[in-house]
Amino acid sequence: MMGIYRVLRLVGGYFLGLLGLMGILVATASRGWVRVCKFGPPETCYMDPVVITEGLWDICVYAEDNVTDYLCKPLDKTPVYIWMSQRLMIASSILNMVALAMAIVYLLAGTFCRQRCQGGINTFAIAGAVFMLSAGLCGLTATVWYYVAVNNEGQLMETCNALRFGWVGVGASLLTGGGWLVSFLQPPPFTT
Repeated sequence: MMGIYRVLRLVGGYFLGLLGLMGILVATASRGWVRVCKFGPPETCYMDPVVITEGLWDICVYAEDNVTDYLCKPLDKTPVYIWMSQRLMIASSILNMVALAMAIVYLLAGTFCRQRCQGGINTFAIAGAVFMLSAGLCGLTATVWYYVAVNNEGQLMETCNALRFGWVGVGASLLTGGGWLVSFLQPPPFTT
């Protein structure tokens, strides 16, 4: 039988993992990850009324005083870091969804199966924790690689909210996966 503390840790981790999934999905689907300067050093672009934001999928240009009029176009040539970041963020989203589904199955099986399938269901739960950690690592690699690559190009002015959502989602996924792994690797308490 699952202890009440283990269930509370799993449910708390589930909601934290759900927060991570939302952060990763928002970051993956959003347009602006960074604000860049394409026409010179970033110091001169702070005076320019035109804002250029770049994300995983497209580049947008808009006037700073009128954000309703903007023009977005898909990226023409995709550098390797953007191409890999796109794939890693999609993989992170899928792994996160699978891990959350495995957590639901673990809760249901722990409730209905009790003693008969305890060993198999713990292995299943550990696999879910590893999936959640893998999702966090994929997202971490994508967001950090993207940030460092844009910064190395010398065009980075500032990060936008989408990249920050990605970092929050990655942190929540890593925290959830680590907490689940520690929780499930502990042996169950001795019962008579």
